[in-house]
Amino acid sequence: MGIRSAPKENTGSRARDHLANERTYLAWIRTSLAVVTIGIVIAEILPSGERLPVHLPLALLALGVALMAYSLVTYYLRLKNLEIGKFAADRAGPILLSVMLGIVVTIGVILIVF
Repeated sequence: MGIRSAPKENTGSRARDHLANERTYLAWIRTSLAVVTIGIVIAEILPSGERLPVHLPLALLALGVALMAYSLVTYYLRLKNLEIGKFAADRAGPILLSVMLGIVVTIGVILIVF
């Protein structure tokens, strides 16, 4: 599959489904960029010389990169399924995002309290 596919007949909801898939991908990218940005901001406001708090920005950067990779893989899997007329609900994505953000928030709370 190349970057551009051959034009296909727009029957049923083909165009709408593909555009919805693209919007979902862009939403995941926007979320991952926000997470990376927050990590960079936290890293910039940390006092120099403190080693322990650096874990939170690094965790946020890693989370952002992981979300970008996940969103790209999910986008192409959905694209492939749409082309063959199948649909599979994404159950892993919301769970993955919630667990990872929960871990990052927990790290942040621990760093603030202690």
